[in-house]
Amino acid sequence: MKTMISLLALFALSLSVHADVSSQASHRFGAYELHYSILPSTFIPADVAAAAGIKRSKYESLINVSVTRTGEYGGLPVTLRGTVANLMQQQKPLVFQTIEEQNAVYYLAPLRHTGEEQIHITLEATVEGGEPINLKFTTKLYPDN
Repeated sequence: MKTMISLLALFALSLSVHADVSSQASHRFGAYELHYSILPSTFIPADVAAAAGIKRSKYESLINVSVTRTGEYGGLPVTLRGTVANLMQQQKPLVFQTIEEQNAVYYLAPLRHTGEEQIHITLEATVEGGEPINLKFTTKLYPDN
C-alpha cells in the first residue's frame, strides 16, 4: 500500500514541478469529472516502478486516469477503455492497471512512443449504472533525456 501511495504522490508532485513536459486536465460530465495526467515513466523512482510493475524508459510515458464525483477527491471504480493513435491513425488499445488505495481508485496505462510524437487518445469510462463518459484529446509526447 505504501508503494501505491508513493506513486500517486509522485504523480501529483511531478505534475506541479514539470508542467512543461506533462499533460493534465479535468473535464466535467454532469455529476462526474474525468481527470487525466501524462508524464514520463522515468519520473517514477526505479524501486517504486518495480513494485508497481511499471516499465521505465525514456520512450515510455504513463497516462493516469480517474473519475470522481464533481467536487470530490479520490477516484471511483469505473469500467475504463481507451485507445491511442498516432498521426498515421495506427491505433492501439490502452491496457490499464487498476490502482486501489484507501479512498481512491485510479488507472495507469503505458504510452510507448518513438521520440517526439503527437498522439490522439480516446477514453470511455463508465461508472456502474451510469452513462459512458467519452473524451478525446490530442497531446504531444517527448522522450525523457
